[in-house]
Amino acid sequence: LRSCPELHILATSRQPMHVSGEHILAVPPLPAPPVDAKGSPSSLLQQHAALRLFVDRAGSVQPEFTIDESNQVAVSEICRRLDGIPLAIELAARRLRALSVNQLQARLDDRYELLTGGNPAALPRQQTLRALIEWSFDLCSAAQQLLWARLSVFGEGFDLDAAESVCSPSAPPARIRR
Repeated sequence: LRSCPELHILATSRQPMHVSGEHILAVPPLPAPPVDAKGSPSSLLQQHAALRLFVDRAGSVQPEFTIDESNQVAVSEICRRLDGIPLAIELAARRLRALSVNQLQARLDDRYELLTGGNPAALPRQQTLRALIEWSFDLCSAAQQLLWARLSVFGEGFDLDAAESVCSPSAPPARIRR
């Protein structure tokens, strides 16, 4: 890098590489519409990257797919229930080969069973949502896994006080389940 000062490398990783000059950009989940979102399908698409990704991937299995008045609530709910996670959204959109948007939304209660059968050319950890979560969990130390288990009681996020209440040494022990 010193001999090529104009060289820029864009790399994605779960961990910093600890290279001199490294800039880290955390990529959060894609924004999905809130439950009470109002607006036309086109305005919701402009505002929410999760919807745009869903429509793009749905179009690869149903070329005529669009968000319209009849399905915008279901598509918004799918993206919201999948927490804006790109892999989960992509896996869900692939299900439109066999399910309608409303059927897909209704079956999201067990997303680990529904969101399987990803791209067979992808790495195994990128083929199912369960495989991705297990791979991420296995990368963690025992202490990080315990922290993850304790924080998993929060479904909609948490603040520092809430995290401290379940993660402090005086908190009841957490059981790690797979």
